[in-house]
Amino acid sequence: MGGSFIGFWRYLGNCTVTKTKLWGILDGLKLILDRRFEKISIQMDSLEAVNTIQKGSSRNSNSAL
Repeated sequence: MGGSFIGFWRYLGNCTVTKTKLWGILDGLKLILDRRFEKISIQMDSLEAVNTIQKGSSRNSNSAL
């Protein structure tokens, strides 16, 4: 079973760790769509970010994500 690893970076300025994780997921998903990968695995080490994704955007959030 072969695999690829793709990395990237983005300047986010001053923001929370959770927001950096969410930006990473968003940028990664855009990259995956652009490259038309068929099978992917996303690993996340932030339960707060996972919960945010599962719940959708919060009404109280002022984040553009």
